[in-house]
Amino acid sequence: MNASIDEKKLAVWLGEVPAVDARVQVFAFPYAGGSPSVFRGWQDLPGHNLQLVPIALPGREKRMGEPFPESVASIAGELAEAVLAHARPPYILLGLCFGACVAFEVGRIAERAGLPPAGLVVAGSRAPHTPPPVPVYGLSQDEFIRILHDLRFIPDEIFALPELLEMFLPQLRADFLMDERYRCADALPCCSFPVQVMFGKRDTITPREQGRAWSECTSAVCGYREYPGDQLFFAAFAEQFLAETDRFARMWTSPAEGMGDGS
Repeated sequence: MNASIDEKKLAVWLGEVPAVDARVQVFAFPYAGGSPSVFRGWQDLPGHNLQLVPIALPGREKRMGEPFPESVASIAGELAEAVLAHARPPYILLGLCFGACVAFEVGRIAERAGLPPAGLVVAGSRAPHTPPPVPVYGLSQDEFIRILHDLRFIPDEIFALPELLEMFLPQLRADFLMDERYRCADALPCCSFPVQVMFGKRDTITPREQGRAWSECTSAVCGYREYPGDQLFFAAFAEQFLAETDRFARMWTSPAEGMGDGS
């Protein structure tokens, strides 16, 4: 993508266009209902030397008013174009929960284009070929709200304000619809970049076996690491989580660092 008009069009998929520097880029995909603000403050945390590039999906924050996407397939192609238009290899992808499956599809498209990520970090996510563990899209509004508030996908500060909750629910429902529709049906393994799986020890949403099943998706090394906390452990342990991501980025981009299994 060399034409400036194309670059501007693709840049809407990024929270902000990354500045050119020597750090490894991390294209970061938020969880269901999330937006670039999920990663606010992460760049300034100590213990890492990464350049975070949050992904901006339609229908939220600076893209408010755009239609919500209906499937992962409907956005993966243009998202991959946006990543490749702004990536400085070697780069890595990071996906939180539902965002991990979106990142995985973007990585596969980039690999077919000859510019694969150096690796993929996934947190609190089912493997792409396994079913969604808690289908909620078809529930009544009251049940949908209750369950997702209990699971902490609806923060207390939003839950307490009906006007804010009403604004937030459409993007949350849209993302859970995408998640529940998505399943990778290709023969496994279906990518050749390394994957590092991060999981919360008290995750009551995604079964561990669905997290460990990421190893079936790649012909490269796949590591598995558990943290204290639930599915959203990365919010409570963001500094440690980013430091670990930095460690794997160095392993994947600097052969001299060596490769580990992450366990």
